[in-house]
Amino acid sequence: MAPTVTLERVETFSAAHRLNTSNLSKEENAKVFGKCNHVNGHGHNYVWKVKLRGPVDKTTGMVYDLALLKKEMAIVLDTVDHRNLDVDVEFFKERVSTSENVAVYLYEKLKSVMSQPEVLYKHFAYWMTSNIKSEESAKCLDRRTLGICLLLIVNILWVLSSELTRYIFVDEEFRRPFFSVYVKSCTLIIYMVRYLIFEAHDENSYTTLVNDNTSDTESFELSCESLHLEGFETVTEDSDIESYYEGENGKRKRRIRFSDRKEIRRMPSSTAEEQRRARLPYRHPSLECHIHQFPRHIKYTIFIFAPLWMLCSFTYQVALVFTSVSSLNLISSSSSVFVLAFAICFPSSHNRFTLYKCLLVAMNIAGVLLVSHYMPSLLGAFFAQISSVSYAVYLFAFNNFEDQYGKMNINLMFGSIGLLSLIVGTPMLNILDWLQVEKLYPLPNGTQLSSILLSALIGTLIADYLWLLAAGMCDPLTASLSLTVSIPLSFAADTILRNKPPTVSQLIASIPIILAFIGAAYSQNRGQITIRGSNLRISKNGNRREDNEQLIDQDDEL
Repeated sequence: MAPTVTLERVETFSAAHRLNTSNLSKEENAKVFGKCNHVNGHGHNYVWKVKLRGPVDKTTGMVYDLALLKKEMAIVLDTVDHRNLDVDVEFFKERVSTSENVAVYLYEKLKSVMSQPEVLYKHFAYWMTSNIKSEESAKCLDRRTLGICLLLIVNILWVLSSELTRYIFVDEEFRRPFFSVYVKSCTLIIYMVRYLIFEAHDENSYTTLVNDNTSDTESFELSCESLHLEGFETVTEDSDIESYYEGENGKRKRRIRFSDRKEIRRMPSSTAEEQRRARLPYRHPSLECHIHQFPRHIKYTIFIFAPLWMLCSFTYQVALVFTSVSSLNLISSSSSVFVLAFAICFPSSHNRFTLYKCLLVAMNIAGVLLVSHYMPSLLGAFFAQISSVSYAVYLFAFNNFEDQYGKMNINLMFGSIGLLSLIVGTPMLNILDWLQVEKLYPLPNGTQLSSILLSALIGTLIADYLWLLAAGMCDPLTASLSLTVSIPLSFAADTILRNKPPTVSQLIASIPIILAFIGAAYSQNRGQITIRGSNLRISKNGNRREDNEQLIDQDDEL
């Protein structure tokens, strides 16, 4: 049997219409169709996707001549493009011009003009400017909500893990923070095993055709993911906004105005590396090994993410030796303000230094100093602050990496951290023992080791993995702001598990810290509203200009 292949072609068109039916009264039409029932009508930009499916012809090597399909679709498009559907198309004089009926019309019309209508498999028609936008907005909202829910779960797991670690250090009298971090980090090797078993064999394969496993014929379908919409960026240079077209006599003939926003689309991570290689110039295979040929995510993990992760974990564990979980979380939760400070130091188009942001940093520092003043050990406050800063750097670097290079494979990243911890941490245990910084012997007993492994399961294998997933669904500031939830949770945990309710100094110190968190969230939300508002003002000012700004049609000018 000849293999079956699926082909797809996409076209766009613009049309006006009004949703109205004579079977309903004026009031009923307005109630059913809403603003789409406006007496003057409205317009849409439509996307039309056509899929063909059939066996590959042995003579031509094609399922269908795509050049012929283009002409046949053009015949159909000529009946609807830049038309009033209700007036110019006979089909809609007795039907409501909804998207569903538009899809039916396009299907029937195309089927009537195709030379081989039997290969017509599927087709889609939808509004590009409304339906797609609302679909993406709902998707982003769902993704962000899921990320926030995961962050709440992560905070609960982190507080439980911290209380268990505090139990190991204080109640079990096993004050070895580096050994604890070493064991927890080495457990991440499980993710490397998972990566090697389920994912590694797919990374270097050029899979183009996928078996459909149909019963009657051997079927293959061309697999290709679409580009993902990442968002929009503001064009800052004036030269990118306006350009002038000069006539033969040197006078200005027409002006082109480009949008002040540029759309950013990201190539799917599953095909990005293959397409990058496909665009490289041909060269003979070489056995030379250079550092720049090393995978980018491995380099970032070894030199940036792994050291930051271990520094954050180690200083957090050391701080637990000297202070309570509630006091520690009061200080370590200040990482959100440091994320905001890093955004100021490394500004983007929507992050600039302001006195308001400087005030937030000052409020947070005041709260941290107040907690530190009443803490029984300044070493605990010192290591907690280092953990907070390293966490902020780690989060900021991770999000910047994903913004520039796309999603990172979490299994590979955590697995690399686990292997690096095993390779570097094993000799470090002996070095610290030799320097008498932290004793290696005697080794932990069964109860102590099981407590460490349980803490690793809750706080490292599960919580850290969920946190990294959630951080990819939210922005860095939201991810760090979620740590504020750990403050009341740690107060409750200390009260219930250790019968240590929060002191007056802790409650007072939490006020400026929490206010700084709320202010940072407000600053981010206000910045997003300002960007949207500025875009509206720009478009309105453009409409007031005396010169009518219009795009030059490519067919006329090129």
